[in-house]
Amino acid sequence: MKYKQCSNYIRKCEHTVIQTITHTHTHTHTHTHTHTQIHTNTHTHRNYNKYFK
Repeated sequence: MKYKQCSNYIRKCEHTVIQTITHTHTHTHTHTHTHTQIHTNTHTHRNYNKYFK
């Protein structure tokens, strides 16, 4: 009985860890994507100024 409770607890714990990792990954990915877009926009804007001055 004790062993079964322990394995359930471990399973629950692993599930939480997996969720946390997934969340962190999603957050990082979104942040990187946003950063890339901002960088691209800035870059495009700079080129635009260069060509149209």
